[in-house]
Amino acid sequence: MSTSIKTFFQKQTESSPLLDNLQQEESCKTMYKRIRHKYRFHISGAWLIVLLITGAITYFLNLENMKIVDPDVCTSDRDQRSAFVLSLLFGGAGADRFYLGYVLMGVIKLLTFGAAGIWWAVDIVLISMGVLHDINGCVL
Repeated sequence: MSTSIKTFFQKQTESSPLLDNLQQEESCKTMYKRIRHKYRFHISGAWLIVLLITGAITYFLNLENMKIVDPDVCTSDRDQRSAFVLSLLFGGAGADRFYLGYVLMGVIKLLTFGAAGIWWAVDIVLISMGVLHDINGCVL
């Protein structure tokens, strides 16, 4: 019985499109470069889709938080356009959170590279909607 199972598994070979034409002397580094080069547009496109979906989910979850500014609510000395530009250009490094006064969240965002872009996309949507306030709770 064991010999028949052994021969069964020897006859079953799977082919992988990533490992086609694999040479025995190819190192892991060259194989990684080959695969990355071959599928670079698929990876970039998938990541762009993830960021767009994250932005859309953030927008629809915070849609009811968008309010007309009440005159009794404090207004921040920080500008919404400046926060948006900082978030767009340097959001992965946490510059927008530092600008709004959230130093600890800025450091965490800096160390995680904007949570690999997810946190960056969320902050862009929140700042553009006017939902994200400064550290004192004042409207931008």
